[in-house]
Amino acid sequence: MPLRLVDILKALPKTELESLVARLGVRIDPAKRLDPPAQIARALVALPELRDPSRLPQPSVELLHRVAEARGTLIVPNLPPALQPLAERGIVFARAEGKNQVELVLPSAYLV
Repeated sequence: MPLRLVDILKALPKTELESLVARLGVRIDPAKRLDPPAQIARALVALPELRDPSRLPQPSVELLHRVAEARGTLIVPNLPPALQPLAERGIVFARAEGKNQVELVLPSAYLV
């Protein structure tokens, strides 16, 4: 899976992308030259939770640090409960990586 946030957003199914937009209240402006995934990416990098992770539950902060320490990708045997708040905000993404493995991806835009 690509680590660029825009590439990850472009790879998401349309329904998941629309759900993320609705959850975060992102406004897509069709008059802009940027495509919707690029507009969503701009909104995501401005999330207050990224500037101040203490707004997140402590287990989610710990998981965020683990994925960041793994250079943006971490393979786990199953979905950790701490992933939900991160996934709902478009901070960490998950995909099946084989039998009984899940890859957690933290886009490079969040690693800086």
